Amino acid sequence: MAEQDPNYRMSPELSGFAQPPRYVNGLSEMFRWESYPTPMVHRFSVFAHRERTKPIAGNIIYFATNDVPTLPELVALDSLSNHHDDHELIDTDKPSNEKEDMSPAEKEQEALQELASFELVGRNYLRLDEEGLQKYMNAMKAYQRKDTLVAQIVDVADKLDALGEVMNEIRCGNLGFIDAYIFYRDRKLKNFEKYPFWDKLKKDPAVMLDTMPTIDELVAIPRLSASDLISRESIKWDIYNPSLPAWYRSWLGISYDLFKDEPQPEFHMFPGWKNELRLRWNYPAKQS
Repeated sequence: MAEQDPNYRMSPELSGFAQPPRYVNGLSEMFRWESYPTPMVHRFSVFAHRERTKPIAGNIIYFATNDVPTLPELVALDSLSNHHDDHELIDTDKPSNEKEDMSPAEKEQEALQELASFELVGRNYLRLDEEGLQKYMNAMKAYQRKDTLVAQIVDVADKLDALGEVMNEIRCGNLGFIDAYIFYRDRKLKNFEKYPFWDKLKKDPAVMLDTMPTIDELVAIPRLSASDLISRESIKWDIYNPSLPAWYRSWLGISYDLFKDEPQPEFHMFPGWKNELRLRWNYPAKQS
């Protein structure tokens, strides 16, 4: 690998911004995979995605640094994880395979459109002053270039969460997401070979993406249905199965740890079944 620029590990100039209720509510109301041809069983909000992206990125940084990451790097990592998809408050979410197939000119136009949307979010949702807006836009441009360690980590975390969503769909019986799985396995994850930490990360026992499951292996994993989820108290054990692929097990654990203390964790963990689960769990049938 070519020698890194001496500024490679320096963080984007971004610190934590206040998150007004309108902004958080907007992320909660925007949903992922909107233009994917197969409807999802569990269409997660952008808010749930960014909440999962943060701990994924927080774990990756220890693979990406041979020493303890600096405090500025940790702050920038958390902030970029928070804001990397802010443009989707203005745009619709475009699946990675759609972006990957764009021509260079289309990708350039898409990047400009994203920056325009980031600026609208910074002004109208985050209500940043001019200095704060400049820092915010500098960080978003660095994320688009993927030329800093922090940006590369968030890039990987973003796609690993998407892969977890895809595997979750297949486990819940939505075989229309097999094409998305093939795209991540055969194309998207290979883009990370240029990142210096990817080889170590993909071989970690909690990730194990060095050799990904075949389609037959993926389709054969034990199915999960709403009836398998007995109660909020037992959800951790209801979703677990030792035969699941390593990264999918880790993804489920991250999701559970994030949302287990919510009054109704099913809203963020299994949004497609939330109405069935909340009625069954809130008003269990009386025993005769």
